[in-house]
Amino acid sequence: MTDLQCASLQGPFCDAPQGPANSALILLHGWGADGHDLASLAPYLQASLPQLALYTPHAPDICSANPMGRQWFELSERFFANPAASEADMDKAAAVISEAVMAFSEAISLPQTRIMLGGFSQGGMMTLHLASQGRLPMAGYISIAGALVVPDAVQEATSHSAPITLIHGARDEVVPFQAMSRAEDRLSTAGYQVTSHTRPEMGHAIDAETISHIIAAFTAMPNV
Repeated sequence: MTDLQCASLQGPFCDAPQGPANSALILLHGWGADGHDLASLAPYLQASLPQLALYTPHAPDICSANPMGRQWFELSERFFANPAASEADMDKAAAVISEAVMAFSEAISLPQTRIMLGGFSQGGMMTLHLASQGRLPMAGYISIAGALVVPDAVQEATSHSAPITLIHGARDEVVPFQAMSRAEDRLSTAGYQVTSHTRPEMGHAIDAETISHIIAAFTAMPNV
């Protein structure tokens, strides 16, 4: 594992153990965590996908509730009262992530159409925000325990829109499980290809079956 700077974002990078990489996953961490939190998934993913590279950048801002962690946007009382009020902050973070994705693509010499963007919790929210606005020509998007924060901002899907995978624990005590069905309904209505996976016994976490769903998304790609 090394540290990689891509545009203004920096974080752990786990190169493909049987390189050169033929695919890559960028994972965005949750509120109050940092990139090291998700970098620990590398051995489990790469055991089945030995030509997969994993990049888990740190969010740009210090978390307001945990100065040891980071955040993609503020989660204040205002957010919970009116999540859509965070749209401007999410747009700002989305621009930063977009620049980092393009820089990452160049750094590892892989087209963005061989790279998936995913995230957990707040990282999953950012993933869906980017996926639903056609900002990036990715191979796919994976939201784990996330939510579609600004459904009114969803753009209609095009022929270039990447598939979206939703994974959520039915016992999630942080982001309500119902957020997955709401996101699926809105995105499907807009024309996106959405696959959802319910984890009946999982709370706000990532378990072995979640990892298997991520692996399945990659094995469905050509030449992986």
